[in-house]
Parts: sequence; C-alpha cells; structure tokens
Amino acid sequence: TLNTTISYFFLLKAMEEK
Repeated sequence: TLNTTISYFFLLKAMEEK
C-alpha cells in the first residue's frame, strides 16, 4: 500500500537528517 512507501521514505529521510 501507499502507507508502506511513505513509511519507508520517511525512514530514509530521517536517516539522511541524522
């Protein structure tokens, strides 16, 4: 579902910020 994609994208962005 789209929710999974968003979750993955959010995780990636959070990692990039750290």
